[in-house]
Amino acid sequence: MAAIFRALNTVGKIGLIGGLLGGLAGAVVAIIVSPVFGSIFVAVFIAVFYFAFRTVLAPITRRAALQKSGVQAEATILEVTDTRWTVNGIYPVIKLRLEVRPPNGQPFQAETKEVINRLDIPQFQPGAVIPVIYDPKDPENVSVGAVEGAVTTDNVAQEPERIRQVEEYLAREDRKNQAILASGKPAKAMILNAWDMGILVNGNNPAKTFLLEVRPEGEPSFQAQTVGVISEASIPKFQPGKEIYAKYDPNDKSRVAIDHS
Repeated sequence: MAAIFRALNTVGKIGLIGGLLGGLAGAVVAIIVSPVFGSIFVAVFIAVFYFAFRTVLAPITRRAALQKSGVQAEATILEVTDTRWTVNGIYPVIKLRLEVRPPNGQPFQAETKEVINRLDIPQFQPGAVIPVIYDPKDPENVSVGAVEGAVTTDNVAQEPERIRQVEEYLAREDRKNQAILASGKPAKAMILNAWDMGILVNGNNPAKTFLLEVRPEGEPSFQAQTVGVISEASIPKFQPGKEIYAKYDPNDKSRVAIDHS
């Protein structure tokens, strides 16, 4: 726990301390009002806080430790899973399944959770080759290494090259979405989560990544992720819990696009 706290920057430490103090203040009030309920509240608060602290921030500490004693290797991203956790409401925690190729040794698969910046989503896609660091004594202990997007920084959104990469990524996603909209099947979809990518398009229209529960008529629902640019006026309509229209590829249900028509 202490190592994770030391790994945070000043803003992160202030936010963490503020949240902890706020929770403790609420616990004290709850105990005064109702000792039994307050005690239950305190126990639940501690359990939730500890779980969130370890789940969201442990990757930062693990990476710092591996950078001191780990071995560099190359890895291919096999699968990316959204954990639905974010740091400061901005930086998503993703789960990666990797094929690691040590410089001297046989390839092996491992999983890791990483805190990334939304501007670096294009770098963390299945098939991408990235550098990693692993513990030779425990090969399953792997962390992304030497990829700037895996490190939380305050000024990342100002980097022109990173923004250019995201714009290219958005252009590719738009072409894919247009193809799905042209030939896909229509369906209603529920927005389960929506993340701002930190970039505006043609004014104040934000680019967002959406996790959807697609609900085809007469077929089982399924989850899929897509990227889209939302007009500034429509932002309230594209929040978690909102129902929207989408189209999907019946031959590959991972291919989904938001239908704005």
